[in-house]
Amino acid sequence: MLGGSETYLLTRRPEDKFYWMKSCMKVNIYSGELQVMSPMTVARYENMSACHMGIHIYVIGGIDSKLKTLKTSARFNLLTNKWTQIPNEIPTDLTCGIASAAVKKRFILMFGGKNWSNFDCRDDSEVIIRIDTLNLHRTWTVI
Repeated sequence: MLGGSETYLLTRRPEDKFYWMKSCMKVNIYSGELQVMSPMTVARYENMSACHMGIHIYVIGGIDSKLKTLKTSARFNLLTNKWTQIPNEIPTDLTCGIASAAVKKRFILMFGGKNWSNFDCRDDSEVIIRIDTLNLHRTWTVI
């Protein structure tokens, strides 16, 4: 489970000091037990996308605590329990409500989206953007 909002938590108690917008939790599907993992480097409220590839989970876009559209992405290493910010911004401001997919154990594709800050849904929201996870120093590419 990644990010979120305290507003929608059914189990929230006043004594909880957990910052949900940066949260990362692992759920044991057999026992239902939650394990708190390292928090994300950037708070992501909702409308982000996440995909799993190998030992990593990638988190893309979303909105921050001030309801501004995020053009950033990050990678979580499941073995080391550490987050790494991907250095390049996504080349569009339509990063809310996006879908993403892992392809060929190497690429992440990002589909669709809108700009939360001004509820912008333009024709170019049909764009597909790709990043090569073996070359994260390169930029996201429109394909």
